[in-house]
Amino acid sequence: MIYSIDKNKSDIPSYFRNHYHSFIQSLVQQFRIDESILDYNLYRFSECFKLFANDLIRQHHQAADYFQLDDQQKRYAFEFYLQIDGKYELFIINN
Repeated sequence: MIYSIDKNKSDIPSYFRNHYHSFIQSLVQQFRIDESILDYNLYRFSECFKLFANDLIRQHHQAADYFQLDDQQKRYAFEFYLQIDGKYELFIINN
């Protein structure tokens, strides 16, 4: 990437920053957890989903765009991931 997004320069409009704030902040509020914990778990979820999608693409000869998730689907899949990962109880106890 040849540019970076600076959180402190809010006078310059940015699609990525707006999308980040709306998606990530809604998850922070939903799960009531720190942003860094959420970020780490989203990364782990993303890696697991890539492995899953790549395996299905290879086995069933599907197109890669078949496995693109919109934000709502990503929310549901992430919540499911947290439940099967065994860490979801920590979020419920903290709430």
